[in-house]
Amino acid sequence: MNKKVTLSKNKIEELRTELKRLKKEVFEHDKENAEGGTIQYSYNDATNAEIAIGSKRKRLMDLESILSKVKQLPRRIKSNVVTTGSWVELKDKEGIIRTLRIVHPIEADPSKFLISSECPLGNKLLGKKVNDKFTLNGNIYTLIKMK
Repeated sequence: MNKKVTLSKNKIEELRTELKRLKKEVFEHDKENAEGGTIQYSYNDATNAEIAIGSKRKRLMDLESILSKVKQLPRRIKSNVVTTGSWVELKDKEGIIRTLRIVHPIEADPSKFLISSECPLGNKLLGKKVNDKFTLNGNIYTLIKMK
């Protein structure tokens, strides 16, 4: 399935920068190996170096796949239901209000109030409208605002 990955402009740029860096590192590694290299490695060092470059190649392929499917998230979502990209305000039963943004799992960072659409809270919020109530882990929440 070739589903679109919706990410913020900043996250897309971050992934493109990482892709560019990894391409350079892998190219330099391959170039050194093609030229025969002058550095002598122990068996363990050589094995660890190949594992590291293999991990970089895998990440490179993952980034290329993600970026081939990426769609930029609009700054504001125009929807009357919560979707990926929505900013929401939740109120719990104690009256504490939290502001969160629902994002693709790649971009999730709870310390920045960016909640994965696939985590329990994000999943519960998808499709909700202002004034909808829901329960999560025994707590009752009300969606009070969408931005």
